[in-house]
Amino acid sequence: SSPQPRRFCPTSSPRTPPLSPRTPPRAFAMPNLTQLASHNVNSGIAWDLAWSAGGSLLATCGQDCAVKVFSYTTDPASEPPKLKLICQTVPGAFSRTIRSVNWSADGRTLAAACFDATAALLTVDPPAAGAAPDAVAAIRVMTILEGHESEVKDVAFAGSGSLL
Repeated sequence: SSPQPRRFCPTSSPRTPPLSPRTPPRAFAMPNLTQLASHNVNSGIAWDLAWSAGGSLLATCGQDCAVKVFSYTTDPASEPPKLKLICQTVPGAFSRTIRSVNWSADGRTLAAACFDATAALLTVDPPAAGAAPDAVAAIRVMTILEGHESEVKDVAFAGSGSLL
C-alpha cells in the first residue's frame, strides 16, 4: 500500500505526530477583551482604522469618502478613555469610498487607498502653539498618486518609510 500523504494540522509540529481525523482539536483560552472607548466614526461603513506609532492618534476611513483623525486620551480623571475628532479631509477631496489608511513609522504621514483608483499621502498638522485646548488639527493632502487602472484597496509603508 502507498503511504498516506501527511496533512497539515496547525496543532501539530515536527516533534508531534499529526492528529487523526477523530482527534478533537485542542482547546485554548481566549483572552478577554475590554472596550476602552467607542465613537460613531463614519456615516456608512467604516472600512479601516490605523493607530499612529505613538498610539495617541487613530485614523479612520470609509464609505463617506473621508479620512478622519481622532485623538485618544487616557486622562485618569476622566473615565472611560475618550476619542475626540481632531480633523478630517475636506469634502470632495476623494470621490469614492476610502478603503484603507496606514501611518508611516514616524507617525507624520498618513497614506490612504481609494476606490477612485488613487492613493494619497496626507499630513496632520497639529494646532498652532498657544491655541485653545479644543483647537483642531488640520489634515493636508500632500499628493495624490494616480495611474492605477481600477480600485486601490490597500496601502502600506515599507519599514524604512521611504516606499509606499
